[in-house]
Amino acid sequence: MQVIDDGTDTAPGSTPELSPELQEQLELARCELEWDRCELIDGTAVPEPGASSIVAPPPSEVGPLGAIGNGADLVRTSFDTGTDAAFDAVCAESLAPRSADGDDPTPSVAGIECVDDPANEGMTAADLVRGAEESFSTFVVIADRITLTDPSHPVLVVDLAEEPGRAFRAAPAMLWDLDANLSIGNMWFSEFADAADASPGGVLRDLG
Repeated sequence: MQVIDDGTDTAPGSTPELSPELQEQLELARCELEWDRCELIDGTAVPEPGASSIVAPPPSEVGPLGAIGNGADLVRTSFDTGTDAAFDAVCAESLAPRSADGDDPTPSVAGIECVDDPANEGMTAADLVRGAEESFSTFVVIADRITLTDPSHPVLVVDLAEEPGRAFRAAPAMLWDLDANLSIGNMWFSEFADAADASPGGVLRDLG
């Protein structure tokens, strides 16, 4: 098990104060859970003129590549020179269409939002956990220096609900399985984390 601790001393029950920049990022992230384009006006995130709602439509209206899940962010936190293509590859692997086993063969993509913003340089898992009290998602994904320099691109998946801060490495392609199962309560985050702990190199690549 990996529990993230950034070393900040915080009194029990207190809420760490976020920088104005991080507050703005969180405002925008919350708005962008419902709208495709948002802007900040006097510190409040609102949909841009002409923005479209991205709230999931009823099942009957979902297209052949409808998104599953509830919109977890995949946040890039490392911006070393030469890693842009690696992040593009991580996003592509994470959003590759899949078909669920069973009665419905319709392909779908994970409900993952790739966040490529230099303002997130150096942001830690602990930062994201503290800023996710109102998140609709149960987990967040980080593409850090390890993700972008390792040829297999193992992302860091961080729990926001069951054991906030618990984290494990996974192949980007596993995000479909995570999103599909966690969004409907078919599996617990801890089940995925335990499987990662038992996997070679501590990276979850399949469900066995």
